[in-house]
Amino acid sequence: MNYWLTLHWPPYVDESEDANWRYWVFLAEGYQQIGRDLQSGDRVFVYETLSAPRVRRGGQFVGIRRRGRQGIVALVRAVSTIEPDPDAEPEIYDDGRELCWRFHAKTQLEQEGFLPLQEIRRVLGYKDQYYLRIRGGLRKLTKAQFDGLLHQFRLA
Repeated sequence: MNYWLTLHWPPYVDESEDANWRYWVFLAEGYQQIGRDLQSGDRVFVYETLSAPRVRRGGQFVGIRRRGRQGIVALVRAVSTIEPDPDAEPEIYDDGRELCWRFHAKTQLEQEGFLPLQEIRRVLGYKDQYYLRIRGGLRKLTKAQFDGLLHQFRLA
C-alpha cells in the first residue's frame, strides 16, 4: 500500500458538494508519471488550496470559486489506478498557463475533516510556513509521514 497527498483547488460556487468525483486524484497531461505507483487501496489525503487561478474560455473568465480552506479536508481510499479521460479539454488560466486534466484515479471517501496548513508543514518538516508545494498535484508520502498526518487529522 502507498500513501499520498493530493492537491485540489476550491470548488466553484455552483459546484455540488455531493459530486462523486469531488475527492478523486487528478493529474494534468505531462504529470501522469507522478501517479504511476498509485493503486487501488492506497490512502490519499486531499489538500484544498486557499484559491485557484481563474479559467478563461472564449476570452472570458468563467466560474467563481469558493474561498478554499487551505488544509487537508478529506482522507480517501483509491478505488482505481490513474486512468486517462479521452474527453478532457484543456483549460487556459489567467496567468497564461494551459493545462489538460486528462488523468484521474477514482476514490472513496473515508473521512472528512480539517487539518490546517501549519500543522501539515510541521508534520512534514517544511521550513517555510506559508506554502505547500505539491508538484503536479500529487506527492507520495512515507508511512511515517502518513501516520503523523493521520494522527493529527483525527485529533482535529
